[in-house]
Amino acid sequence: MTSRALHDSPFVVGITGMIGAGKGETSRYLAERYGFVPLFVRSVVREELERRGLPVDRDHMRELANQIRSERGADWFVRELIRKAQNERLPRVIIDSIRVPAEAEAVRDAGGIIIAVDADRKIRYKRVVERASETDRVSYEDFVRQEEAEMTGGGGAASQNLSAVVEGADVFFENNGALEELHQKIDALMAQLRVPPHEA
Repeated sequence: MTSRALHDSPFVVGITGMIGAGKGETSRYLAERYGFVPLFVRSVVREELERRGLPVDRDHMRELANQIRSERGADWFVRELIRKAQNERLPRVIIDSIRVPAEAEAVRDAGGIIIAVDADRKIRYKRVVERASETDRVSYEDFVRQEEAEMTGGGGAASQNLSAVVEGADVFFENNGALEELHQKIDALMAQLRVPPHEA
C-alpha cells in the first residue's frame, strides 16, 4: 500500500469485519481523532425497514439489504454514500460496513481503502452482549447462525459475502486486546497514509 496525501476529493475508508469485531470503535476513533465523517449502510437499511413497518433486527436487515442490492446493483449503498460525501464536500469519510466485494471495489474506485477488523468469536459475542443494541439481543447460537449467514454469499454478487471482503481488504486489524492497542494500529496506518490528526 502506498502513502497517500489528501487532496480535494473525499478520502474514503471502508470498514468491514464480523459482528462485534470493533468496526464501530474503529469508525469512532477515526472520526474523533482524524475528522472522518461516518456514513452507515445500516442506517439506510434501517430507515427502509421502518418505512415498510418491518422488524429492525439483523435477519431482516440482511434480507432487505440483499434485496436492494439485487434490485439496484451490488454496490448501490456505497455509491449513494460516496455521492452524498461528494455533494456535501466532506474531505474524509468512513463507510461502515462493507459487506459485498462490489462495495469494496466501489470504495477503491473512489481512491479509498478497505480496513478489515476481526477478533475471536467468543470475544466478539461478549462485546455484542455488553452493548445490547436493538439488533444484538441474541443467544450465542443465533449469533453464530447470523454470522455464518453473512460470511459467504449464497445468492450471487448482491448477497453478503464478508469472507471475501475481509480476505481482500487492504489493511487487517486484529482486535482481541485493549482499545489502546487498536488505536495504536489506526494511528500507525494514518501516519503511513499521511493523514494528520484532526487537531493539526
